[in-house]
Amino acid sequence: MLTLSIPRPKRRQLMPSIYAAGKTWHAAIFRQLRDLLGYNIIARWIDLDPESDFVANEKGKLWAQCLEDATTADITIVYCGNPNEEQRGALVEIGHALAAGKFVYLINSCKTFEANDGSDVAFTHHPRFVRIKTEKSVAARIGYRLAIRDWQQRQASEGLGTKAG
Repeated sequence: MLTLSIPRPKRRQLMPSIYAAGKTWHAAIFRQLRDLLGYNIIARWIDLDPESDFVANEKGKLWAQCLEDATTADITIVYCGNPNEEQRGALVEIGHALAAGKFVYLINSCKTFEANDGSDVAFTHHPRFVRIKTEKSVAARIGYRLAIRDWQQRQASEGLGTKAG
C-alpha cells in the first residue's frame, strides 16, 4: 500500500493595507506598528518631520498624498489616544475612505466622535464606520489587532456569499 502525504495549503489570513489616521503626535506609534509589528500601514504622513519645509509649505501636496493613501488602503484605522483629543484631519480622511467604499475603524474615542449640543455625529452611524468596542481605552496595537480581525471576518463572510453588517 502506497501512502502519500499531501501537505494541506496553509490558510493565510489576508492582511489589509491600512491608512493610519490620528493626531500627528501618534505618528511614532503608527511607525512602531508598521516597523516592529509588521502591520501594512501605507500612510506616508507618519514618516514626515512635522517641522519639515514640505509639511509647513506644501499642505496641498501633503493632503493629496493623504487622499491617495486613504482611498487606496483596504481600511482606515483612526486612533484616539485620550478622550480629550479633537480630530480634524481624521474627519477628512474618514470621508475619503468611506467615499471610496472602505471600512473605517475607530479605536477608543474622543470628543470628535461623541454627540454633543452641536453635533449628533451622524457619520459614526455609517454602515462601514466601526467602533472597536472595549471595556476601557486600549493600546493602539490591541485596537489594530481587533480592527483587522473584524475586517478579515467580514472579508471571509463576503467570500462565502453573505454580507457582514
